[in-house]
Parts: sequence; structure tokens; C-alpha cells
Amino acid sequence: MKLSLNESMELTKTQRKGNIILPFFILILTLLVGQLILIPFLFAGIIKISMLENGLFNLYANSIPIILIIIYCKFVEKRTLPSLGITKKRFPINYLIGVLIGLAMISSTFLINFLLGSISVSINPNSINWTFIILSLFGYIIQGFNEEILCRGFLMNAIASKKGPLVGILLNSFFFGALHLLNPNVTFLSFINISLVGIIFSLIFYKTNNLWIVGAMHSIWNFLLGPVLGIEVSGLSTFSSVFKTISLEGKTLINGGSFGFEGGLAATIVLTISLIITLAIIKKNNTEDLNTEAY
Repeated sequence: MKLSLNESMELTKTQRKGNIILPFFILILTLLVGQLILIPFLFAGIIKISMLENGLFNLYANSIPIILIIIYCKFVEKRTLPSLGITKKRFPINYLIGVLIGLAMISSTFLINFLLGSISVSINPNSINWTFIILSLFGYIIQGFNEEILCRGFLMNAIASKKGPLVGILLNSFFFGALHLLNPNVTFLSFINISLVGIIFSLIFYKTNNLWIVGAMHSIWNFLLGPVLGIEVSGLSTFSSVFKTISLEGKTLINGGSFGFEGGLAATIVLTISLIITLAIIKKNNTEDLNTEAY
């Protein structure tokens, strides 16, 4: 299937100068600087260690790399927000579409695990911290958008503008998977699954040319896993959740064990089906575009 540059990739090609190696370096540097900026505040006592314990502060700290990468693109690469896939056009509708797609994907993964008996689910027997859950929703909105602007809007489009969409989609997706290799309890299957997530997000971003959709998909996926279902999010536990979902021993290959659903075969099934559907839609639309051009 031949893929041509979409609108944001064309803008990136026109506006950006440089090779495809630099964006990888800039992305890692942005993540490191985002963490280093917090150190003086820790020493000054402005940020307390206790603030980091429930993970909320880290979620909101994801706003720092977002700001840094936008500043870098604007003043160094001279890239506009549309070249990153950020546009105000139909924002509420596009975000809602992303939420619904993400909801369908994680619900399907949960259902497969439930039907195969690999998990047990109950209302959280401990007191539910609703303040944490509400605040974490907004935190995951920031966190999901951060990873999407870095890996899709910035990195993918930079690579694609030089080497084509397919290379951009694959390289950024496996790099996205590699970023999770330092997470607790990571496995080879979890790396494959997260890379698959990256490919799906990349293809949807390529097709829609809209970062809000994939940002919403990413955010709702993580939020439902953690604060709602009480499952580890890429190996990271949540402070409080509405439900308590226990991954049963002996079926960790299905449920992902201590890494969470993203490390299990149930997720692999859902992601593979999602990838097939996404590719079929793109192929169908490309065929329709060719037929239209023929007339």
C-alpha cells in the first residue's frame, strides 16, 4: 500500500530543515530536561516527595515537554502547530471520536480477559479517592497528549518528511515501544504490544491528520486502565481506582501480569484486529481517491 505525505507532513517538509537523526536526540533531550527542571524545586522544598507518591504530580509534569517541544519547533525548526497535527478545526468532535475509539479498544481487551477467566473484578474494597480519580483524568489528558505530540506530531512527521510516511510510522512506533523498556516488569510481548499501539496511533494520525484524536485515544486508554479498572498502566500501579482488577496467576500470558493488560495476549488480539481494520479503512479510502482522480 503506497502512502503519500499528508497535509501535516507536507508542512513539515516545507518548514523543517535537517536530517532524521536530530529529532530522536531532541525528543530524548526534551524528556530529560523536563525531569531536570523539577530538581531545583525538589531541593528548594517547593515540590515535596509526598507529592510524587500518588503519581499525580508526574502526570501534570508532562506539560513541560509539551511546552518545550512547541517552543523548539516554533523558534528552531520554524514549524507551525498544523505541522504537528494541532488544529482547532472540529476539536470537540475529533476529541470525542478519539475517546470512543480508545474506549472500544480497552473495553474489548477487558472483555476478552474477563471471558477467558484471567482476571477477577470487584468494586474497590478500600475507600475510593474520588479527588484523585478526577484529578488523574486531567493528568492523563496531559500525559497522553505529551506522548503523542512527541512521537507522532514531532518525530513521525520529521522522519516522514525526509524518508516517507511508512518509514516515519514504523520508526517512531518502535521508538515509542523502546521508551517503555525501562518501565517495571516489562517483557518482550509488552514491547511488541506497545509498538503495535504506536503503529495504530500513527496510522490513525496519518489518516486523520489530527493529533487530538490519537491524544484522546492514548489518554482514555491509560485512564480507564489505571484509575477506573485498577490495572497497572505499562507496569505502573495506580494510587486509587473505582474497581479492583486482579490478574490471576497462571494466566499472565493472557492478562499481562504485573505489567498490565498491555503485556498480555488479550491486548495483542485487540490490537491486531484494530490494525487490520485501520489498514482496511486507509486502503479503501486510497482506492476511492484514485477512482475519483481517474474521473
